[in-house]
Amino acid sequence: MNCQKSQKSVITFIGLPLLLCGLVGCSHSVGANHPAVMLDALYDRHEQWQGTPYELGGYDRQGIDCSGFVALTFAELFDVQLPRSTRDQAQIDAEIPESWLRTGDLVFFKIPKQGAMYHVGIYLHDDQFLHASTSRGVMISNLQADYWSDNFWKAVRVLP
Repeated sequence: MNCQKSQKSVITFIGLPLLLCGLVGCSHSVGANHPAVMLDALYDRHEQWQGTPYELGGYDRQGIDCSGFVALTFAELFDVQLPRSTRDQAQIDAEIPESWLRTGDLVFFKIPKQGAMYHVGIYLHDDQFLHASTSRGVMISNLQADYWSDNFWKAVRVLP
């Protein structure tokens, strides 16, 4: 019986803090990079930022651009510092095939307006991605929608 009691104490002592960290999103917990935890954090981010207007060069809730949203999200949720511009984010040397996409990967688009504009978002799951749209602000879109599938450029994996 003493053995069972000490096992329960160890589980409570070690397991409870890990469980709480996973629930509240501690960035350095064992489960912080688990896809389900990341997905929940990204959906929470969407809920908090949804509708924030697009502003070129913006970097707060008053207005934000796509690369700023991605950089700020990665810094605040995953403690990962990314370059500020879409062009620099696209140069991260970890390109993956579109078929390998998983939660937290970056998705890039070349938009054929005024030469080649670039756009970036964060892959969620099931072809959904989170981004700051020039027309509707922070939102979730589908990669298979004609506009996005026609302009898809590449994907990059940042998180392990």
